[in-house]
Amino acid sequence: MTRDWRERKSIAVKNVMPQGKAATIYDIASLAKVSPSTVSRALTQSKHPVSAEMRERILQAAKQLDYIPNAQARYLKTQNNPSIGIIIPSIDNPFYPSLVRGMADVAVEQGYSIYLSNCDREYQLTDRQVLSMLELNVHGIISIYLDKMTPSLRSFIERGGALVSLTGTHTEFEGVHNIQVDKVEESRIAMKHLVGLGHRKIALFMDELNCQIRADKVQGYRESLEQEGLTEYLYIYGLDCGQNDHSHFSTDADRAGTFVEAFLRHSPECTAILCMNDMLALGVCAALRKHGYRVPEDFSVMGYDNAFFSEFCYPALTTVALEKYAWGQHLMRYMLDLLDGSRKRSNSVQADFLEPVYLLERESTAKPRSWEISVTT
Repeated sequence: MTRDWRERKSIAVKNVMPQGKAATIYDIASLAKVSPSTVSRALTQSKHPVSAEMRERILQAAKQLDYIPNAQARYLKTQNNPSIGIIIPSIDNPFYPSLVRGMADVAVEQGYSIYLSNCDREYQLTDRQVLSMLELNVHGIISIYLDKMTPSLRSFIERGGALVSLTGTHTEFEGVHNIQVDKVEESRIAMKHLVGLGHRKIALFMDELNCQIRADKVQGYRESLEQEGLTEYLYIYGLDCGQNDHSHFSTDADRAGTFVEAFLRHSPECTAILCMNDMLALGVCAALRKHGYRVPEDFSVMGYDNAFFSEFCYPALTTVALEKYAWGQHLMRYMLDLLDGSRKRSNSVQADFLEPVYLLERESTAKPRSWEISVTT
């Protein structure tokens, strides 16, 4: 007499799924020695749940097979509560609220919910958060400044998921729709302003190059110096002054004091400081005042992003501005076009460019000083 499948014991085996093939509930059923319908009831909130022991056995089999629920298939089956995941690098950075608001407004208007995740630019954390999003059945994921492809994102793409990324000009991943930001041009705009004021010794305050966006900014800075014949004045603090470990600092503004101290020791002859964002520029202005220097009389300081506080701090920051809310709207509309089929998906690299940035000249930049700075140590 054949034993009932409920009496069979599961046997621990290695994941033998062919590489690149996505596991299904049928594969789980085969491994766990149960029926596909039982797997479905165990993995969903069924009105006819399975026993705790049975569910644990099925979950173990699903884990062995690296099973991820097919969010799009569920949506087509239920037609209920469509959602989109958004991954940002830093939730405390003032650059992101307007960007996320633009995405959220478009999504909600079209009946989508959003799930927001803060990855802190950590590879493993990003991977775990993507897995959590897939468990929530998101139909698309928008990643801001994607630098590395995680296993969960790759699996999401292979299963037909739509992935849109806001990236630098040199970041390209197969199967990802890249909305590219020209950070090289941002630096050129900033440098053109400072050089136009008469500055010839310009420092760049930049954190470690752990993403393409920052590398693009450095590239634009260097190209501008070379174009003006100023290649001998390359001052990139945080990269070149032995201050690379900033893990104990909580914000860009906190890092400013370290940057300024190194800068004053090594390059007080500089007359202008270009900061990687407005948060750092704000901290630099405060650190210079602490050392007895004035902005812009002693040093011109400018940043990027036109953060909400940049117009109201003292002195008001000159900055390279961008329409963050409009960018967010563009990203979400692009995603919705992919989901409804009006924009064709492709396994090849897809790229689209955002609107250009522009200069907002305020009080923190002026013509270079005509006197030498005396630094006491």
